[in-house]
Amino acid sequence: SLRSVFRSLPPNLRRSKSLASSLAFTLVHYDSHPDMSILPTLRPSDLLSVEALQAKLDSHPDGISSWITPLILQGHVEEVMWIRQGFCKQMPKVVKGRLGWVPCEEDDDDCCCRVEVVEGATDYWEGEQTSKDPKALKNAKEFRVVEDLPENGVEGKWILDVCLDYFSVANPWLENMPLKEVFSKADKADVKKWCDDPRTAPEAVGEVLEDEAVRAEVARAVPYLDLPHRPGLHQKVFEGFLADLRAQRTPPMAVTIARSVEDGFIPRKDVDEALRRVMEALEE
Repeated sequence: SLRSVFRSLPPNLRRSKSLASSLAFTLVHYDSHPDMSILPTLRPSDLLSVEALQAKLDSHPDGISSWITPLILQGHVEEVMWIRQGFCKQMPKVVKGRLGWVPCEEDDDDCCCRVEVVEGATDYWEGEQTSKDPKALKNAKEFRVVEDLPENGVEGKWILDVCLDYFSVANPWLENMPLKEVFSKADKADVKKWCDDPRTAPEAVGEVLEDEAVRAEVARAVPYLDLPHRPGLHQKVFEGFLADLRAQRTPPMAVTIARSVEDGFIPRKDVDEALRRVMEALEE
């Protein structure tokens, strides 16, 4: 979480209780999700207090996926090395962009965060999260997202952030859904159409969607149906993680670990074993 990253910074910065700092570092982010969404309620004043910002993230359903963007906005992070398994397709291998502020439509006296994608076409940020006029972005910060670690190791200051769902990931929106194997592979536009009119769905799906409660549950899950869902631990993934650590010339200035079990993004049966293996790799 953002709070964990902040607490890992040097003591003089922790005592400031603020994100504002000239300290810049690379974030090496092992995760099945980019965690770079834009919180719709984020405002410039939120960046003045880590605790207040974390409380806002915790209180919003999308907060878990939005904690990296504040670090970019304050100039801490210019490069995110998002290390993920091959089935995680939310972004292309390289994305370059700018994050900044524009006047909020509902209140011109306040500002909302928007993104401009400069390189690497992606629909990860959609609709109101994107800037309609890149020239209007104020106090914009450039960022870069890459998929791979450098062959010669990460240079400069870096923080290692490990989310355990990198090793075994579940989509909580699918867990209790009937015919989840069908819905997980279907196009979101098709599922939305099926929910609007079950008669357009394949027969087995249409029968399930005749139940109004089930149809409402599926409709709520539509935006999240394409999130990664590959539960299960595999030895080769841990071996690759260990090899990555051994290849680094300098250690990270801090390590943060997110369990993600309470949010449902890793099967509960896998979390303790994943944590044990990660700790062993870090200690080696």
